[in-house]
Amino acid sequence: MMLRRETMRKLHTQVLLIILLVFHYIYLNGHGAHLGILVTTVLCIFLFSHNRTHKMLLAFRDNRQLFFFVGLFALATLFMPELYTLSVSIAFILMASAFYPSSSELAEYATMKECSQTGQNDSVTTDSNNDNHHANCHDEVDSDNDTESTQL
Repeated sequence: MMLRRETMRKLHTQVLLIILLVFHYIYLNGHGAHLGILVTTVLCIFLFSHNRTHKMLLAFRDNRQLFFFVGLFALATLFMPELYTLSVSIAFILMASAFYPSSSELAEYATMKECSQTGQNDSVTTDSNNDNHHANCHDEVDSDNDTESTQL
């Protein structure tokens, strides 16, 4: 669903922002102001723009090395009390990027959508991980059920 609709991707980024803001509010009321709250507040301000958040989530989704090193940084800062909120915020962002569609999936869907509008579906082949290999099974299942019911 997120692959097909831009509004679903916007909802995903807005829910991420809301979760981070609620976490900051709860942490600030329980522990008081730290340096890490200021750093992650700047990160939350950065996340208010959907376009910037979209580019950041795509960067994490498409580049495994970046994902790994940012995750390693989050683990390293987890044990520093001042930077705990930064670590948790990075972890939420990395988790959100894991559920975000990659740029190759978005590009493939865009080409399939263009070809379906122009009527060139036969020339487009998909090599994605989301192959719909069960699409033709309904005819086979229905034909098997018909033969079983006639044999009884």
